[in-house]
Amino acid sequence: MKKLIAATLLGVMSLSTVIAQPNKAASRGVQTPPNLEPFITDLHKGLYPDQIAPGAVVVVVKDSRVILLKGFGYADVEAKRPVTPQTVFYTASSSKPYLALTAARLDHKGTLDLDAPLSRFIPNVKLQAPLSPDAITLRDLLTHTHGISGGPVDFRLTLTGHGTTSQLVEALAQHPASRSGKDFAYSNIGYQVAGLAFDTSLKQSWKDLVQETVINPLGMKATTPYLSRANREQLAMPYEAATPGYKRLYYAKADANMHAAGGLVTTGEDQAKWLIMNINRGRVGRAQIFPAAVIAETHRRQVDQDTPFSWVRRYEYGLGWNIGSYEGEKLIHAHGAFSAFYAHVSFMPEHRLGVAVLTHESLLGDQFAENVAQYIYDSFLQTPGAKYRWEKRLAAAPQTGKRYREGLAAEYGRRAGRQKPLPHPLESYAGVYESFEGDRMEWKVVNGKLVVSYGPLWSEAEVYDAAKNELRVEIVPSSGNVIGFTFSGDRADGLTAGPVKFKRVR
Repeated sequence: MKKLIAATLLGVMSLSTVIAQPNKAASRGVQTPPNLEPFITDLHKGLYPDQIAPGAVVVVVKDSRVILLKGFGYADVEAKRPVTPQTVFYTASSSKPYLALTAARLDHKGTLDLDAPLSRFIPNVKLQAPLSPDAITLRDLLTHTHGISGGPVDFRLTLTGHGTTSQLVEALAQHPASRSGKDFAYSNIGYQVAGLAFDTSLKQSWKDLVQETVINPLGMKATTPYLSRANREQLAMPYEAATPGYKRLYYAKADANMHAAGGLVTTGEDQAKWLIMNINRGRVGRAQIFPAAVIAETHRRQVDQDTPFSWVRRYEYGLGWNIGSYEGEKLIHAHGAFSAFYAHVSFMPEHRLGVAVLTHESLLGDQFAENVAQYIYDSFLQTPGAKYRWEKRLAAAPQTGKRYREGLAAEYGRRAGRQKPLPHPLESYAGVYESFEGDRMEWKVVNGKLVVSYGPLWSEAEVYDAAKNELRVEIVPSSGNVIGFTFSGDRADGLTAGPVKFKRVR
């Protein structure tokens, strides 16, 4: 996850768009609050005061009804294309429940066994001791209790997309055991290994299995693990709030790095169907799309955890879903963040209430999403003291947005101060570099700047420490990495990216 959400916004102001006083004649949480849309509009204007600004889609469902389905702001600032319920957003880890539901549905059909060992799915897989493919089940992989630490497989699948299924399976031998052992430890690698297990044992890619098993039966026509199949004219483009205006980032996802732990694009319209189905245990309208027992299996406690996140306390994990509480009410939820994109997807099963907020701006998007979601739950639950709390947060929004922009501007200033001449001409750094695992980086001089390509990812480079031949890149937009070059004479012969070493091959 990116930065955790700020817990409060400071300041006090009485505004007409905050939560209305509860109707004493009504039972708690039954009424549909009248001020959802005005509050969201005012919060968006507070955080993003520009007339044309990045936005979000907000979905609220209750029982089997859509209460709110609306876009705010602009999906493409330059083209002035507004966000609508049909705008396509990347959802990152909010896609984990789709893979988990696919596995649960296939288990129910008898196609696979959630409690079978990894060795049954990938017979020749080798893991570092004390890890054993005979002692790790598919359920372990989907509940983050497998004990496999990070390494080249999650790095490749998340970023570069390099490697065939067999090459990635072979690379699992380079992953050490995690310190957590079989205790819950959230990461991407379990879902990615589960995806490799599907690819190997079922002779069908996890992408196609999710599409055929979950997405198509629900009629989610714009949701897909294939970015190439998304409607390009409806994509929410990634942005970073700048001072002034908004910096457009490049889209750091392609089919190659849409991975099993974070590989879906979707729309607000489709998220309404997804939430309604989960709230109604597999039913949409009069159709029972999935057996109720299958949905219950994904929602039930599989393992304990004790994790605070934003305004929720997480105490259990299901299959793909975090399970926590807010104001004493169970909240089942799946959040996701990558580059500029942030997704909040959640529901309260006892209240049959669901919320999704999808955003595409890196600096303030997560704050907007989490404040909107919390406000919606407070509104329906009629939380005591919420009126005063939301008056304060709404009044403080403009100052909060300004403070975050000023912080980003200061960071850009610090980075500008590091721009000193490098010890060697730019052409000395240009070339193709390959890691021991076979990943490749290509560096070129373009318009007087060094530019790196890394699978579908790329970035212009800036100087980090000239004396050490260190450059800073953002192969994931809004997330910096330092690349250190080594030299033999006047030409770079290798580089280091984090723990991975590369040597020049061309």
